[in-house]
Amino acid sequence: MKKKYGGVVEPIPNKFPELPVDEEGYLRPMSPYATSKVYGDFAFRNYHNSYGLDTVISRAFNHEGPGRGHSFVTSSIVRQAISMHLNEQDMMSIGDVQSFRDWSHVEDTVKGYVLLAEKADPGSVHVQGSMRTNSVLSYILYAISELGYEINEIRTANDDKKIRNPLTTSEMQVGKMLVKTNLIDKMLVSDELEFSLADEGLLIDINKRKFKVQFDPDRFRSSDVPILMSNIEKIKKLGYVPKMELIDIINDQINYYLDPEHRKDLINEN
Repeated sequence: MKKKYGGVVEPIPNKFPELPVDEEGYLRPMSPYATSKVYGDFAFRNYHNSYGLDTVISRAFNHEGPGRGHSFVTSSIVRQAISMHLNEQDMMSIGDVQSFRDWSHVEDTVKGYVLLAEKADPGSVHVQGSMRTNSVLSYILYAISELGYEINEIRTANDDKKIRNPLTTSEMQVGKMLVKTNLIDKMLVSDELEFSLADEGLLIDINKRKFKVQFDPDRFRSSDVPILMSNIEKIKKLGYVPKMELIDIINDQINYYLDPEHRKDLINEN
């Protein structure tokens, strides 16, 4: 994937991509938030090694679900998709649509926490995730699809790039793993396709109407990890089995924001 960031990444990768990420992966925080997580990781291992405190480290990848904070991208996507669906806004404002994340349902993640508390060795480190990866763009398209629309084509606002049937089932290579995916994610990972601010945004042609997505430069991060995918083989040996698919996460968020009790969160919160 073609990504440009400022500065130097240390330590320099000895292979690319370093995916899927397991417990032996280097920790390279790309934000103050990530830096705080690395501090906590080392601090609690030190509490165990130096003082005998029974600690277990969970390196949980992105976990989402109903009630997710409004500032997080998945909630923003679903809220805006519903607002467009209900004709409350005419376009979605979003940042980098080609960042890939390993999204788990929060219920799976919490069950993993409980399992680690009960069965993991003190001082141990365990990666938690779904062992899949999808782009922000896929999250947008699946959210629109789950609202009842058939997505025929997406194209850039300047009409330079067009992709028919972007959610067609496909496969892609992620590190040493061949994973199930869709056409648009396969094209992004393989560098057949790239989006940038110069594209201005996207038009999503569906069976009933067109949805507009505008790229907002203020929502692009100054530095970011282009793609994340977990390797959860270690925690699976303790009995961890993620149950929820990406569509389950999206549908739970849709149902949350369609609930009358949460309708107020759709107005002026995007």
